Amino acid sequence: LEEPAHVAAAGTPARNDPRQAPQVLGVALGLVATRAVRLRDGKDESGEVQRLAERHDDELLRGLAGLVRGWLHLAQDDTAAAVEVLRSVRSLSSDSHQHHFIGMYIGLALFRRGDLAAAAAEWHEAMRNALSVGHLRGVAGSVEGCGYLAERLGAAEEACRFLSAAEQIRQRAQSPLFSFWYRHNESANARLRSALGLNRYEALVGAGARMRVEDVINEAAERLRQFGAQPAA
Repeated sequence: LEEPAHVAAAGTPARNDPRQAPQVLGVALGLVATRAVRLRDGKDESGEVQRLAERHDDELLRGLAGLVRGWLHLAQDDTAAAVEVLRSVRSLSSDSHQHHFIGMYIGLALFRRGDLAAAAAEWHEAMRNALSVGHLRGVAGSVEGCGYLAERLGAAEEACRFLSAAEQIRQRAQSPLFSFWYRHNESANARLRSALGLNRYEALVGAGARMRVEDVINEAAERLRQFGAQPAA
């Protein structure tokens, strides 16, 4: 979008050029992040993310760039840096979807570093934000996080139902689990199968899959509120 080879005929794009819209540049940022996470061990060695964020004075784009930088820190398991960056950009724009999405990854970073009460509080708030904009797929992220917390805190049967219900919501939305969540989903389910036994585990997965969405949301919201109120370890 900016290299001379791509704009030689028309010159550098003007600020009102559609190619400079945050929504368009955000796609480029996402591609940069994917390449860095998959091929460069989570490192933005070329500085492309930071350069785009600094060059374009737009709150939505700066928020997107901050989200991408948070992803890069998560890819390196630098959870402290991820939380710092994500919190610094969460409220930059007025876009409610962006607030929710960034909040989800703050919660994930907190969960990774073992700050379970803070993760629960973030996921509870993210659920409220997702509901406010009618983003059911976003709600599934908080239900998924609630499943991780329930498993970690010894509520194995609840954890099975929440994880299964979250998967059902994602399937209805035709939106798979994002890669940063894979290891947590896989490890939680492995521990649940071991703790409960295969037959009980499968029965609870089936029960979770049959839950009404409204019931899932209400139960997960209440448990996130409770988990978030627990004293820090």
